[in-house]
Amino acid sequence: MIAVAKILFRLTIAYSVLIILYRQQQPHTFANASPPSAELSFCLKQPTTSHTLQTFWHDANNNDCQLEAKQLIDLFKRLQQKLVADQDRCSLLFVHQIRKKLIAVVGQQLEEALITSTLRDNSELELLLEEIARFDKRILEALWQRTLAEIYLFVNQEELIEKIMQQRSEESQVLALRMLSRENSLHIEENPRLKPLLAFAISKLLNSKSIRGDLKEELNRFKEQLPQELILLYSQLWRQSSIGLLNFGHWEFLYAPRENGPDNSRRLPLTWSKNKNSTDSDGHFLVEFNGSGLIAIASRYGSSFKYLYADVENQAPFFWIGPGNKINLQWWQVVWPHAKANLGEGQRPIALQSKETGDFLCATSGYDENRRYVVLMQDGAGRSDCLWLVREFV
Repeated sequence: MIAVAKILFRLTIAYSVLIILYRQQQPHTFANASPPSAELSFCLKQPTTSHTLQTFWHDANNNDCQLEAKQLIDLFKRLQQKLVADQDRCSLLFVHQIRKKLIAVVGQQLEEALITSTLRDNSELELLLEEIARFDKRILEALWQRTLAEIYLFVNQEELIEKIMQQRSEESQVLALRMLSRENSLHIEENPRLKPLLAFAISKLLNSKSIRGDLKEELNRFKEQLPQELILLYSQLWRQSSIGLLNFGHWEFLYAPRENGPDNSRRLPLTWSKNKNSTDSDGHFLVEFNGSGLIAIASRYGSSFKYLYADVENQAPFFWIGPGNKINLQWWQVVWPHAKANLGEGQRPIALQSKETGDFLCATSGYDENRRYVVLMQDGAGRSDCLWLVREFV
């Protein structure tokens, strides 16, 4: 199945690249290069209509000339100023036509950058999006609406959210997430990774000092639609308080053993109810994040930290003093497994899946010498002993 999925993914990418190459050969024209309406013809013939506007109409509807986005933006801003001063109906009509053309030109660039994963490296496009956001947010919204509809079949939803988050313009990030949600193109309940990723994106934006006013209010509304347990976890981006992981199946806290012996480096004890509780500092963890929303779980050990690793060779998790976030074995994906898990009402646990191995962090069903251990399991998303409740310690 994995091999088949890889083949299908490569075919999809190849097809999308062919679409891009085909479109690059096509002129940036309106559909069918239709003749101007009577109203537009009237405006074009007016002696007050500048040569620049007449050239724009010719360029926008003929194959022999192309306009760059920067030229369109300059023309649009000049007409907007004229429109404010004169309320001229011809200026209004030209503004509408230029807006359509700008959406088509920049939209194609944005579409190609997302499909080919080059948005982060395309500084020119980033500057265009920032400038458009400054003078007309409606154009930016329309750009994202058009682009998301075009690339829906070509880009993995998780990758799309990550690419949106890589933009330099935070305003563009917010608008893109809004369009993504509004168009109902996110199958959130079908993909257990999407809710955690959205919670991370929103928390990261809310943590930004440059997000204010309407954008902050919109993000807070978006946040209210997501599970508050996820928001609590990702709010550690700025709160930096300690959390505990309470196993949903056994109602016992995970903790990092103080010993560094070979047994404890491979088999990680959980708390057991007789001797441990939530006040034990060994069960208080700090959470670190990477740019894609993956988390690392750290336990303070003197002046250092122990990180929770997934041991590939022994198929077991363990805490060990290591180089921190410089290696992949310590990164865990947060999974929201409600589609598979049989949960009681009001219970909102998460699952933790190793980014490196794909295994889930689970607790063993029985005790061994009065200890319960955690293990890695391939198929753990629906098991209660592979689910964890997040608790914050202030």
